[in-house]
Amino acid sequence: MAYTPATIKDLLNLGANLTISGSYIPASLKDFARIAKSKNIKLTIKAGSYTPATLKDLVRIGQDCLTLEV
Repeated sequence: MAYTPATIKDLLNLGANLTISGSYIPASLKDFARIAKSKNIKLTIKAGSYTPATLKDLVRIGQDCLTLEV
């Protein structure tokens, strides 16, 4: 079951550590990474279908709060 970006954002804002495996647009992923960084929580993204540029942007945003599974 895929969750909406709004649901993912709500869960992150509540402090949930999440693994994202669905296909979300890069803008949503960047929002998720920003929230994770601001809350100092762990976010894991399965990176299979995203471009290298998107992945680099996510790392810049999420830094130590972000894990990419490649």
